[in-house]
Amino acid sequence: MRDYFTDVVSGLTATVTCLLTGLSFILSVSGCGEKLEPVVEHDGGGSSSPNIVIIFADDQGYADVGYHNATDDIRTPVIDSLATTGVRMTNGYVTAPQCSPSRAALMTGMYQQRYGYDRNEFGPLPEGIPTVAQYFRQVGYRTGMVGKWHLDVTANCDDWYAANVTEEIAADKNQLNELRQRYWPSSRGFDDCFAGYTDSFVANFDPDSGVSFPVRMVKATRERVSLVSQAAATFIKSNSDEPFFLYVAPYAPHVPLEATADHLARFPSDMPERRRYALAMIAAIDDGVAQIVETLKDEGIYDNTLIVYMSDNGAPLGIDMDDVPITDDSGIWNGSMNTPMNGEKGMITEGGVHIPFLIHWPGGVPAGKIIDEPVSSLDAVYTALKIAGVSPDILAQLDGIDLMPAILHDETYLGERPLFWRFSKQSAIRVGNWKYLRTSAQNAYLFYMTQPELASKNVIEMNPTLAGQLDELLTSWESTLMRENEPGTTEPENYTWYLTAPK
Repeated sequence: MRDYFTDVVSGLTATVTCLLTGLSFILSVSGCGEKLEPVVEHDGGGSSSPNIVIIFADDQGYADVGYHNATDDIRTPVIDSLATTGVRMTNGYVTAPQCSPSRAALMTGMYQQRYGYDRNEFGPLPEGIPTVAQYFRQVGYRTGMVGKWHLDVTANCDDWYAANVTEEIAADKNQLNELRQRYWPSSRGFDDCFAGYTDSFVANFDPDSGVSFPVRMVKATRERVSLVSQAAATFIKSNSDEPFFLYVAPYAPHVPLEATADHLARFPSDMPERRRYALAMIAAIDDGVAQIVETLKDEGIYDNTLIVYMSDNGAPLGIDMDDVPITDDSGIWNGSMNTPMNGEKGMITEGGVHIPFLIHWPGGVPAGKIIDEPVSSLDAVYTALKIAGVSPDILAQLDGIDLMPAILHDETYLGERPLFWRFSKQSAIRVGNWKYLRTSAQNAYLFYMTQPELASKNVIEMNPTLAGQLDELLTSWESTLMRENEPGTTEPENYTWYLTAPK
C-alpha cells in the first residue's frame, strides 16, 4: 500500500506546488478557487437563450437516486432517465453539509463563507450580495422560485436580530414584517415565487391557475411536495414564451416526514417506517420532476431547457438510523441514505457533501456522458449563467467554472482546481483524487478518493509532504474568509465513529 500511494502522489505534489505558487492569483478577486478559462468555447448548445431549471432536493443522500445503484428499494425512474440521457457527475459536491449555507452558495455562485453565511444561524442572505436570479434578470430572463427558500430571516438568526431589530421594531409587528420581507425571494431577484415549507407560502401567483397577485402569505392546500411541483409546472406554462430561470426546491425528504397514501402504497410496510416515508417523499419528488418534464414537452420547450438536479446536502443519519416514530421530534434520521459514502449531514466527509448531481439538456449536452472529476454546485450555476449570456465581468466574481468544455469535449478542461469546505470547526480541500480534512481537534486526515471505501482510510503518514501542501493551500483560502474558524479541542463524536470505528 505504501508504494502504491507513494507512486500516485508524485504527480499531484507538482500540481499542488503549482497551485501554491500561484495562490495570489487563485484567491484574487473572489477569494476562492482557481478560474480555469476553457480553451474551447461553446455556443450554448445551439440556442442563445435556453431555459434553466435547477432542482435542489432537501437532505437527499447520495444513495437515494436509482441510477447510483446503491440500494435496491429506491424508485426514481424519471430522475434516472434524466441522468442516463444527460450528464452524470459521479463526484458532485455542494459547499456545505447544511441547508442554508449550501443554498446561499447556489443562489450567489460564491462560497458562502466569503460573506459570513457559514451556518444556518448566520442568515439571512445579506442584502448587499447579488443573487443569480438578479443576474438572469439582467440578460432578459423571467425568474421563478418555488419551494424551500431558507435564506430569509429565521428564528435562530440571532446575530441579524441583534444588529437590525431595535426594541421599537420588535414591538411593532408591521415594522418587523416589512423588514423581514426584504429577504423574501420576491425581494432577491425572483419575479414569481411560491416559497415555503409545509403549511404556508410566500407567494405572488396561484399554483393552479397562475393568476398573479401582490406578494403575500398563503395557506397550503395539499401535501407539500405535490404543491410545489404544481407551482413549478404553472410557472413554466405562464412563461413558456420567453426564456426563464426556475429554481425548484422541494422540502423533501427533510423532516417532518409527510407522504400521501398513494406514494406510501408504492413501498412495502415491512421496512423501517422512516425509510418508507423517505422513499415515498422521494417518489413524490420524482413525480414532480415528471410533471416538470411533461409540461416542458407540452409547451414545446423541452429540448431547449437545461435541467440540473442536486441535493443540498447528505442525509442526516444520527449514526445508527434510529427508526423512532415519524411523529417523534427526537428522531434525527430522515429515512434517506448516503451509502456507500462515509458520514452524514453536518460533516464534510463524503456523506455530508457528496450528492446526486446531473445535468440534462437535449439540445445542448450529449446523452450518457459521465464526468468523474470533482465538480461543485458552484459550477452548475456558473455554467448556467454563462450559457445565458451573463457578462464576463460578473462571472469573474463567482467561484465556479464552466462545465461545458468538459461535457462537450473531455474532462481535462476541468483541470485539478481545488474545492474547499469549512463548516462548524471542520475544514477540507479536495484536489484531484486527494482530500485533506481537518477536524475541530486539529486532527488531520488524508484520503485517496478513487473508491468510496478509501474515503475513510487515512494515509496521511504515507504522504506528509502532500498533506502539508494541501494544509497550506487550505489555510490560505481560510484566511480570506469573513469569519475565523471556530476553536475546538474535541473531535465530534460522529467523526470518531465514522473515521475510526470498525465497520
